[in-house]
Amino acid sequence: MNLLILEAYRLNKGETTILNDDLKFSVWPNPTNGKITIEVSNYSMGTKLEIVNTLGQVVFNSEVLNYTNEFDFSSMNSGIYFVKLHHNGNVSTTKIVKQ
Repeated sequence: MNLLILEAYRLNKGETTILNDDLKFSVWPNPTNGKITIEVSNYSMGTKLEIVNTLGQVVFNSEVLNYTNEFDFSSMNSGIYFVKLHHNGNVSTTKIVKQ
């Protein structure tokens, strides 16, 4: 697995964008009470989406099928989660807060 130094930009209130050469994505709203949108700007087949809690437990795992993806946090406990994208051995991660 490659270790990547990522640049995270908060473009608008509640939006985080992760940039690196292999994976570019935005997550909003952050914090959230319900659904989040995960927009992958350089989507390609084989990209995996994973959402992990602070205990390291995977609470959601799926292949990314579109440029825009949604996940419903409504039934999740309040707290911090990590949205991870995996592609070609690289992993990009950002934090999201469920209120």
